[in-house]
Amino acid sequence: MLKKIVITSCMLFLTACTYEYTEMSTQTNNVSQTYIEQSIDDINARINIAIAFLNRILTHEEMARFGIFSYGNNGTHLNISIDPYTYENKMAFELFLYENGFFEQFEPDIFSYQNGRTEEMENFRRNYIKKGLENESYIVLYGTPVVSRTGIEFTLQNTTDREFMYGAKFDLGVYIDGEFVPVQTLPGRESVAVVSIGFDLSPNRTFSIVNRRNFEWRFGTLQNGQYVLVLDGHFGPWPITTELLSSERKGFATIFFEIDDDTPNYLEEPAEGVSAW
Repeated sequence: MLKKIVITSCMLFLTACTYEYTEMSTQTNNVSQTYIEQSIDDINARINIAIAFLNRILTHEEMARFGIFSYGNNGTHLNISIDPYTYENKMAFELFLYENGFFEQFEPDIFSYQNGRTEEMENFRRNYIKKGLENESYIVLYGTPVVSRTGIEFTLQNTTDREFMYGAKFDLGVYIDGEFVPVQTLPGRESVAVVSIGFDLSPNRTFSIVNRRNFEWRFGTLQNGQYVLVLDGHFGPWPITTELLSSERKGFATIFFEIDDDTPNYLEEPAEGVSAW
């Protein structure tokens, strides 16, 4: 009888020990997972602060000087896309950062670098222009655009019963061999980063904001040919939600124009009330 009691007690003890060990292991894993998640959050926050720093000091001209197409958070580093990607461009960029106090707050290993002009980027631009041309457009050109080799001025009309919001982002296509293809960008200017601003087009408006898009900084001086400017936006109602990003809410506007021997190099100074970007 005594042996039976002892054996039973030992079995209970072992069961308890196993349970406590499992509990401690689970807690340890949870702590480790929480630490990893916090570390990732800290890294992302740090990268985003660095991006905000670059936004303050990098102009289109500076990006072109170093051949920078774009920059952003890839999850582990602040990724810089450079064209052409050379040691000289990289070092010139980092010297610029040093002179502007960047490395007083951030370590050099925050960066990763890649070749700026990629096939994926070219396909993205091609598909963006294709979507603009294929989309049933309810945002149409009102009147005749004013065109130069370095910019365009135009007015849009909203033919729907919904508000339409769009920004300063746009792209250019040129008609070659029976189709519109992306206009070749200047070195280091593939980036479509633009001023974060929104324009509202009220429902069923017969006229709206006069827009001006300057594209010399990105494309240089356009040669003779047929072109299309494509921009996109979203239809209301507001406020902005995740659903806003769905394809049903997406809208495009396309402005066709031609450059010929009589086209001036520059537009006249914008009139008051013209949105110039």
